[in-house]
Amino acid sequence: MNDCGDCSDETWGSAACPPCGPGWWSCSPVHFQFCSCIPRRLCRDGAQHCLDWSDEFVCTA
Repeated sequence: MNDCGDCSDETWGSAACPPCGPGWWSCSPVHFQFCSCIPRRLCRDGAQHCLDWSDEFVCTA
C-alpha cells in the first residue's frame, strides 16, 4: 500500500512507482493507497479509481 503518496515507502527509498504487473491497470489513481496502478479487480466496479475514469470505461478485468 502506498502510504506516502509518492510510493517512496514501497520502493526501498526511491520515489518512483514500480511498474504495473499483469494484474494491475496503469493510471493516475484518485487515492494515494495506489501508486500508478490499481488492481484490475477494481475495473468496472462502478467506482472511480483513476482520474480519467479509464478504470470504468477502458480497463478490462
